[in-house]
Amino acid sequence: MKVFAFSVLLLGYPNLFCSALRGSNDLTLDIDKFPDPIDIVTENQGDLKVYKPYDPNALKAIMQGGKPIWFKKRGEKATKVVVFNADAPSIVHVHFQAGSEEKMNIYHLLGDSWALRGTYDPDQPGSPLSGEDPIPEEEVSDLQLDITAAATKGVQVSTFVSCNIPTKVFKVAPGSVIKSLVVGETAVWANGNDKLKESKVYQPKGAAESFIFTAVINGGGGKDVTKFFKKEGAEVKELAKNEFEKMLQEFVDNDVLDNAGPASIDL
Repeated sequence: MKVFAFSVLLLGYPNLFCSALRGSNDLTLDIDKFPDPIDIVTENQGDLKVYKPYDPNALKAIMQGGKPIWFKKRGEKATKVVVFNADAPSIVHVHFQAGSEEKMNIYHLLGDSWALRGTYDPDQPGSPLSGEDPIPEEEVSDLQLDITAAATKGVQVSTFVSCNIPTKVFKVAPGSVIKSLVVGETAVWANGNDKLKESKVYQPKGAAESFIFTAVINGGGGKDVTKFFKKEGAEVKELAKNEFEKMLQEFVDNDVLDNAGPASIDL
């Protein structure tokens, strides 16, 4: 059976056409206030709040009320700001480009002021590029992810519908270590040495007790392994990749696929 493919854009913003309506070219983000949506996109992801400026060059400073967090330096542009524990912020990640390099500064609220704890490579959580006082990888450690729960501390959650398939993505935040995956009361995966990196849940409409999902596991050495699972009622079983792809194809509305055309899905 031919496997149909399609591309998924997790966080695309198609309204670039409104750039002419955007406001100041000298923006300050105050994380205690809701920014102008013409200039900055705001996303709520569980206990996280994510800000994305439409024009990264325009963001000059990040504050919390009168407390400075980050100021732009020559050649830098902030692309994303992640605020942890959004109701009472204590950690802020600032993703930025410095020339051709992607970097991430991590700030902690210490008393009444924000302090830089280190600069990191976002693709290598816990590995400091610079900074004398880096945050340990185990700062938020040994957590459990339940993919049937609304939110888990240390996990960013995104939901979308693509090709008629409701999809939920659980991505482990930098600094968090999750070593077990469960579905309600059912244990799916646990390992004292490896770490969960991401899980994607594909659930057909109207099927509250049935869905398929993946688990991307980092075993160290930069190698990721993807496992495939199916939940049917109270039972959870591991699948081979071809079995998973066949079930995923069956979830897709063929009329939608005919209109969308062939492509490939990133599992």
